[in-house]
Amino acid sequence: MCCRCEVGCERDCVVGPWSAWSICTPTDCTASPPPATPGFRRRRRQVVVNPSLGGSECPPLEEQSECHEAQCHQWVLGKWSACLLTNPEHPCGHGNQLRNASCLDSAGAEAPTEECEEELGAAPRQQECHVPCSFDCVVGTWSEWSPCTRPCADQLHVGYTQRNTSIVAPPGPGGRACPPPDELTQVETCRVEPCGGAAWVPGPWGQCGLPARAACGPGRQERELFCRDHHNNTLPAYKCSGMGRPELERACEVSCGTACTVTSWSEWSPCLAPDPCPIDGVLVSSVQRRWRRVLVEAREGGEPCPPLSEDRGCAHAPVTCTTHHWRTGHWSPCTLADDVECGTGFRVRRVECVDAVGAVVEPTHCLLGDNIVPESGEECHVHCSEACVTSGWGTWTPCPIHPPCGHTSDRTRKLLDGSEKNIRCLNLTLRESIECPCHTFYTNPAGTWSSCLVERTLESEREGVEGQDEDEDETGSLVTPPGLCGVGRRHRALLCTRDDGVLAHPRSCGHNGVEEEPCMVECPSDCRMGPWGSWSTCNASCGAGLQHRTRESHFPFRVPSPLTIAHYTHHQLSPSTFTTNSPSPPSPQTLPHHQPTPTTLTTNLPSPATYPHHQPTLTTNLPPLHSPPTLTHNTTLTTTSTRQMLEPSLWGGRPCPEARQSRACWGSCRSVWVPGGWSECQVTQGQDCGTGTQTRTIRCMREAVTGLQVEVLGRECDASLSPSLQQYCHVSCPGQCVVSSWSPWSPCPLVSSERTLVDLILVFVMGCPENSTRRRNRQVVRRPMVGGESCPPLTEEQPCVSGESCWRYSWRVGNWTSCVPLGHSSCGEGVRNRPVTCVRTGGAAVPDWLCPRDARPSPVETWCYVDCPIDCEVTPWTPWDDSKCSCGEKPGEMTRRRYLAVNPSESGRPCPSHLEETRPCPALPCYTWERGPWSQCHLQGGSCGHGYVERNVSCVGPGGQTVDSHLCLALVHVGGHTWPYLARALDLNSRDGCYVPCEGDCELTEWAPWSHCHRDCSRGHQGGTQARSRAVLTEGSQGRENGQGSCPGPLWETRPCLAGPCLNFTWQVINGTIRCVRGDGLVVTGGCEGGRRPCMPECLVRGSLCSSVGACVCRPGLRPLYSEKQRFRLTSCVPVRNLTFPLPQPLSGAKYLPEDINVWMFAMIGVGSAFVVFVVISMYLLCQSPRENTTTPLTLRRQKNLRHRAV
Repeated sequence: MCCRCEVGCERDCVVGPWSAWSICTPTDCTASPPPATPGFRRRRRQVVVNPSLGGSECPPLEEQSECHEAQCHQWVLGKWSACLLTNPEHPCGHGNQLRNASCLDSAGAEAPTEECEEELGAAPRQQECHVPCSFDCVVGTWSEWSPCTRPCADQLHVGYTQRNTSIVAPPGPGGRACPPPDELTQVETCRVEPCGGAAWVPGPWGQCGLPARAACGPGRQERELFCRDHHNNTLPAYKCSGMGRPELERACEVSCGTACTVTSWSEWSPCLAPDPCPIDGVLVSSVQRRWRRVLVEAREGGEPCPPLSEDRGCAHAPVTCTTHHWRTGHWSPCTLADDVECGTGFRVRRVECVDAVGAVVEPTHCLLGDNIVPESGEECHVHCSEACVTSGWGTWTPCPIHPPCGHTSDRTRKLLDGSEKNIRCLNLTLRESIECPCHTFYTNPAGTWSSCLVERTLESEREGVEGQDEDEDETGSLVTPPGLCGVGRRHRALLCTRDDGVLAHPRSCGHNGVEEEPCMVECPSDCRMGPWGSWSTCNASCGAGLQHRTRESHFPFRVPSPLTIAHYTHHQLSPSTFTTNSPSPPSPQTLPHHQPTPTTLTTNLPSPATYPHHQPTLTTNLPPLHSPPTLTHNTTLTTTSTRQMLEPSLWGGRPCPEARQSRACWGSCRSVWVPGGWSECQVTQGQDCGTGTQTRTIRCMREAVTGLQVEVLGRECDASLSPSLQQYCHVSCPGQCVVSSWSPWSPCPLVSSERTLVDLILVFVMGCPENSTRRRNRQVVRRPMVGGESCPPLTEEQPCVSGESCWRYSWRVGNWTSCVPLGHSSCGEGVRNRPVTCVRTGGAAVPDWLCPRDARPSPVETWCYVDCPIDCEVTPWTPWDDSKCSCGEKPGEMTRRRYLAVNPSESGRPCPSHLEETRPCPALPCYTWERGPWSQCHLQGGSCGHGYVERNVSCVGPGGQTVDSHLCLALVHVGGHTWPYLARALDLNSRDGCYVPCEGDCELTEWAPWSHCHRDCSRGHQGGTQARSRAVLTEGSQGRENGQGSCPGPLWETRPCLAGPCLNFTWQVINGTIRCVRGDGLVVTGGCEGGRRPCMPECLVRGSLCSSVGACVCRPGLRPLYSEKQRFRLTSCVPVRNLTFPLPQPLSGAKYLPEDINVWMFAMIGVGSAFVVFVVISMYLLCQSPRENTTTPLTLRRQKNLRHRAV
């Protein structure tokens, strides 16, 4: 029994991104004053996936870098307030701006202000400002700082950023002038943090150090530690001081050796023929053999592998070496009865069993062989007219296979006891001849060709054990075990008929009743896949998206090489094909002899129409055995093709797995529109103020892993939020009011799921909450002169419009993606995820915080399993079962079977469609024994008494002609049985004793028919015993006078008998029903008890197997779950949890299962048991009380009570 197992894949360490650098801090802020040495700044990152045993260790999780201007404290400054005029009575002029400042220490905690002032000085909490008057120049607000040009700084390069402004109102007479143009743009450095720092980097682990005199076991392991920068350059150790160090020593263990692990034993092979006997004549029995394979080789002095093969003797009796043989003595003279002088007599001789040196041994040694026991006695004849003694007539010589007319069959006898010296005896006839039948024989097929049969020899089994590690060929494809595919043979029954239409023995036509020719069973061709490519970039910049990766498929077409074909040709494909013509017999001039014809072997490769890149053809003329192994071939081969399009595997190979995988990915939603500064307002040419237009550039920027903002394609940013590239502007004339730019619009109310159903319906119809608006405002920068135009409105309001200014946010869930195995494995345990995105009205992805977090669908990621390919394995073929073979023109078929040893997984090679094969039986004529009637009792001249009867027993063929008796004995002959035994067992005696009662003797009835053959098949008996009986009709007069029976013989007798093969009984699935089938194919109702019953339907649940009673059960360590609709139908096998028993869950709808222990059932049993005990005790008390009252007087009971009372 095979069980699936898994080996966990190695997981490498995965870390997250680096945090921002901390402030530049001295090495010791506790000193007063802090040391003047250069300070340091640090950054950290977290572990996302911890490594497994054997996986890659985590890189450094902390880095630090030297810096200058180290400080233990820092000011945190707030925003500047509005400009506070020095003279509050004036509407414009000089003033001051204020802001708050707080002090933080090196750890980021709030510290007293005095500490920052002591180290850094006073914080800049105030600055001068100016509110423009009516004729002063007005400068617009500064634009946002542009993205930094570099992610980090090094010794030679530093990043920079810039911003700009423009003049929105020129000065008037006497007003404050505008700043020079170069002051309208500001440039500052940015990203001054280093690109990397120093970190502790451990070296590889050293060898495991063991205690003294220890060769294996636990020990300690050490490694070195280096301080290195991000370019892997070694630095002094002080540059890494202050950071946590990884461990430099750990426990280890030196294996004491890996013991060899082997598979379980295979099934025993069929009984083999014994090896040639040794010269010393030792008995050798037939043997069986089984094998096993090495799973894990012994390493490092582990326990070596045990023997991989094992032999045992067969269960039947051993065979005898040919050195034991029968030795016969000289014949005795022909002996007659005492009162007879001529006629039929008898002569005997000594028969002994001897060994190789001629010593007489027990006859058992010779009886176990295949040689028939020589006759120890035979009839002889003494002629009455001449004093000549002759032997009995011998058997007729067989006629030739193709007898031309005029051939005869002869039988002879010889002179005995010196009669060959008597001249008168030489005139006796010692030879008789009869004319052989004169016929012409023809061969015709008796049926269709069988399927192509590939034999799996014991040599191939042995080679499979020796080459167990060679499971793949040079192309990486799995090699099919021998005996499952390759060059085979197919068979067809042949009839040998005479010219008169009578079925003849196949040897008359020169064959054995079956023709065969070579054929080819295509070996499975697996679909081979290339390695996975890299994952594509995420197709979403905000929210959930998908990544894809693909791999290519390789389809190898392998054709047997010429050497392989020649090998099969020379060693296996000996053509024994016989030409077959039309069913009508040809003329006598045709087919007198049969010459083998060349055999053509054609492989059934895919047609060029199906696979246009492959046009393989192979045509091979296989010569007969007596010719040298030559080969002609015309082959066009393409060994391997690489395609993107998947195609089905060939001839039952492994199916192609998926060639495209997808997984969910999440965009950071960090792609934003970054507008540049507005250009100068272009008013009408020739004027210094008025209305005009101004432009700016916008870029879609995304923050990279390095923290640098990089420009990306505009589709990654939300088009609806794209800032305008052009706007109307106004350059105020001197004395006019100047206002600032509009602030951003206030957000519209969010549409949440907390609203009522009516509100949601209104929102769905109208688009936004009812009467919702949004606002924006602006401020006065310069007041108008006295008497001038008033300022424009400072507030603007507009209704919220669905799809433009207000949105509805919801979660969108995608389908589950592909199951991606963990680590670098191609199968096994993996994960799959699904995209969950927060979207707004219209389907645009937005950051997740806009959707209600408690309504987010889960799970986003789950465990899954990618099936590892496990190919189907079948047992070797059973021996051919010829129990259904018959004689005649319909010889029938013999069968052999194989069984599933390992069920395939979903991605493994499927099981072969045929688990049973048939081949035709030889077409042999039916031969029967023809027994003539018994003659009258021959009393040798007497009128009563003992005598003998005779009859003619002959073997008759289909045409009624008498044939050799061995043709009838061929089906029942067993080595070691003598002719007298066979004659009695098969009722072939041509002479038997008889008795004619004299007057006054006992009279008996005729013998009853013989009973059927009694034998014990369970002990492997081939022969048995028959019995018959007779009854007494009249007691003899002598027997009545003496009081004893005078009957001359027994009233019952037995004889040996031979029956056909013992029939076995097996469970089989017939038309979807399990039936008990006898070995001859008859469906019976009994006999299969105790046999392994198959499961119907098959056990397809993962982790299940078929029990001996025909039920699907779970493997050890798994708990069964059954169907709720169909009781006792297994649905799944789950691991057993560490619970004593499962608790009832009445609300879950789960039904009681036989395997679960129900607590309520035990409670009811306990209550019922208590009730029964209560009833029994009550009945006992009721029965005892009356008995005591009637048998014991009251006074006596009182005395008993008083007697035991304490005084």
